[in-house]
Amino acid sequence: MSQCLQFAISDSWNAGWQSFKNHWGSSLIFLILSWILLAGSAYLLSLIHPSLGVLAVLLLVPLFLPAYNSVHLQYKSGKQISLKSFFSHYTLSFFFNYWAGAILITFIYSLGFLLLIIPGIYLSFRLSLFLPALLDHPEEGFLGAMKKSWNMTKGSVCHLFGFWLASLLLYILTAFTIIGLFITPFVLSFAVADIYYTNRQGQQQGSPKVGSTNAPPGYA
Repeated sequence: MSQCLQFAISDSWNAGWQSFKNHWGSSLIFLILSWILLAGSAYLLSLIHPSLGVLAVLLLVPLFLPAYNSVHLQYKSGKQISLKSFFSHYTLSFFFNYWAGAILITFIYSLGFLLLIIPGIYLSFRLSLFLPALLDHPEEGFLGAMKKSWNMTKGSVCHLFGFWLASLLLYILTAFTIIGLFITPFVLSFAVADIYYTNRQGQQQGSPKVGSTNAPPGYA
C-alpha cells in the first residue's frame, strides 16, 4: 500500500548540501565538461544548419541533468563517487526511456494546464520523482518510473508544494550570484534524489531498510 512521503524540507536540503560538499570538485568539473560539450556540439551542428544548434541543446541537456540525481543515489548506496560516476547512466536504453517519459509527461502536464492550472500543478507534483525512479530502476522503463512516482507521491502534494516553493524562493534569492550558478542547482538535484531515496523502501517489498548499513556516515 502506498504511503505519504516522509521528509522534512530542511532535512532534504541539508542532505543535498552534504552531498554537494562531499563531491563538489567532481560536480563542478562535470558541469564545465557539460558546458564545453554542449557549446561545441551546438556550434558544429549550427554550421550545418542554424536550427540544428537548438537540437543539440534539446538532446544533450536532459542527459546532463539526470547525472546529479544519479550520483546522489549512488552515494547514498555507499558507492565511491568519482567523475566517472556522473556518466554511469549514459546508455541508449536510458536515453530512450528518458525521452519517452519526458514527452509523455509533458503531454500530461499540458493537458492538465489546458483543463485548468491546478490539475497541471497537481500532476507535476505526482510525477516529480520520475527521474530518480527511472535512474534507480532503469529496467522498469519510463512507464514503470512514472507509476512509481505516482504511487510514492500519493497524499503528499501539499508537502511537495512546500518543498518546491522553498526551492523556488532559494533560486530567486541566489539567481544572480555564484551560489545560484554553481551550487543551488546541484543541491536541489541532490535533495530531490534524497527525497526519493529515503522513501523508496516503503514502495519495495523485501528491500533493505533505508539508512541502515549502506548509508554513508551522516545519512543514517
